[in-house]
Amino acid sequence: MGLVFEETTDFDKGLRDIEDNKYAAYLHITGDPLRIDMYKNKTRSVTSGIVENAVAAFIDSYVTINVAARNNPAVLSELQAYDADYVRIRSLDRKRQPGATDYYAIAMLTLILLYSSQTGFWGIRSEIEGRTAARILCAPVYKYQYLTGKILGSIFVTIVQGFIVLMFSKLVLKAYWGEDLLTVAVLVITYSVMAVSIGAALAFVLRSGEAANGLLNTIIPILVFLGGGYVPVYVMGDSFSKLSVISPVRWINSALLNLIYDGNYSDVPISIAINLGLSVLFISVAVLLSGKGRKAYA
Repeated sequence: MGLVFEETTDFDKGLRDIEDNKYAAYLHITGDPLRIDMYKNKTRSVTSGIVENAVAAFIDSYVTINVAARNNPAVLSELQAYDADYVRIRSLDRKRQPGATDYYAIAMLTLILLYSSQTGFWGIRSEIEGRTAARILCAPVYKYQYLTGKILGSIFVTIVQGFIVLMFSKLVLKAYWGEDLLTVAVLVITYSVMAVSIGAALAFVLRSGEAANGLLNTIIPILVFLGGGYVPVYVMGDSFSKLSVISPVRWINSALLNLIYDGNYSDVPISIAINLGLSVLFISVAVLLSGKGRKAYA
């Protein structure tokens, strides 16, 4: 399978090499009876998972043949050790790991919500291009009231959309969302606010819907790719991991994965702060540009 093994008799060095990200896994093997302790590098979970499966298959076969050889050597020629599960393997690490559906559910949720920036954009821009915004402002309606209503309406629609995706993946696809759904909801809500805020700012920065669509359809896939929405970040190497910190998608994906599967809240406040900080920035841009006379709505 392309695995490369290097032997060492220094146990402490083996552990240090794992911590320093030099190897995917370290196997500590002792004999009579055979015992294999595996130490995995979490940043290389795909590679270390392959090693773990290979070791599990070896142990399954080895133990089965060993028992058969001691008790009934005559059956060795007929034994198909690789075609059955003879050994129960128990892991000392009880933490749940995300499956394909679990990871897909998180990645698709954050991807869909980021595309809701177009909801914020067209919620305002459609009124401008349809010349209804200027008509509304002829009534006794302040600009801040009009803008607030548009942004809050878009945020509400986006949050509802996000929760529909979340509940569908949970109830139909059986994706695991952890025990702390309240914190998951807070992350989804703040992320939704950020996405809509981006679109609201672009509605006043760009005068063309085609230009906005082109810009969003270019930037969003890049941010999602950097955030691990298509391929997990750790698979791409250390350089890519360092570059990925510029993407807000990376922080919410990391916060959700660590929260759901490790009970680790360390990335949660970072993600919330990034979401709210960007929201304040883009909403401020929208407010400043919308206040520059009726030309902003012309």
